Amino acid sequence: MKKRYLLLFAVFLLAFGALFTLLSAAPLQQRPRDYLEISVITRESDSSIWASIRQGMEQAANDFDVELRLVTLTETNSVSEQRMLLSREAKGGADALILAPADPDALGDAVAEAGIPVVTMQAPVGNAPCISVDNEAMGGELARSMLPRLRTGDRVVLLSVFPGGGAVAGRAAGARRVLEEQGVAVEELWLPGGRSAMGEALSGLLSDPPELVIALEPAALEGAVRVFQGLESAPALCGIGSTSLIVSCLEKKLIEAIAAQNDFAAGYLAIDAAVAAAEGRPLSPAEPIGFSIVRQETMYLPENQKLLFPFVR
Repeated sequence: MKKRYLLLFAVFLLAFGALFTLLSAAPLQQRPRDYLEISVITRESDSSIWASIRQGMEQAANDFDVELRLVTLTETNSVSEQRMLLSREAKGGADALILAPADPDALGDAVAEAGIPVVTMQAPVGNAPCISVDNEAMGGELARSMLPRLRTGDRVVLLSVFPGGGAVAGRAAGARRVLEEQGVAVEELWLPGGRSAMGEALSGLLSDPPELVIALEPAALEGAVRVFQGLESAPALCGIGSTSLIVSCLEKKLIEAIAAQNDFAAGYLAIDAAVAAAEGRPLSPAEPIGFSIVRQETMYLPENQKLLFPFVR
């Protein structure tokens, strides 16, 4: 009797072992995801610059059942890092990518090779859908708003972080056209990344200050106001962007004017386009994002409050 029980127990163990082996070898059946994963690759190393855009993205992610991943660079405007991140996020399971390209001309092949839908922001890359303001028009309107304080022969410096194409190039072209038509001399200064190096480069302007500095992106405008504030010899300053620091400095008149786009809407529409692309739905050409030229005396008009204070309902 005892031998019989031992034999049955041995058979049970063999059967259990065989079943365990079969289950271990069988491929796992993954439950289909009921949400989309979208990765966003910025061109800045400072995520605070994207605060309003991210607010719009998070609202859209909630509305469309999207898992959102915002990826900032370790070095602003690094094309090589963006190329690596495009490949990594695509292979990591993202259903679609949103990219603010550091240099559109240098990223066309990386976008094409991603293997999943890509939506760009601020500047187009190849045939990818693009959510953007009219950069040339925005640069031109900002420069035009400053013409009353300029005379023929005055110097204006166009400021940005690193050279490159895309959004900054469009803004520079628009500003340069307007200024040169009025006989104003235009120079361009490209700042290095990092707050310390940026401060040193900007301090060099103070030995022979121009009449006006136009910052073509938020990072450059924030860097300039940090260096210029409180200095009597500092040039007049205006620029593009509406971060909390920039809005605060506009209110104190440390910045004379800003070009503010609807960042909340840009973020929302980028997620909307990425969801449609991931689901294979046709996309209509996107209308340019709206913008306004805002001064201290106009910042609390209702239409401008929506651009500068998107978190306030």
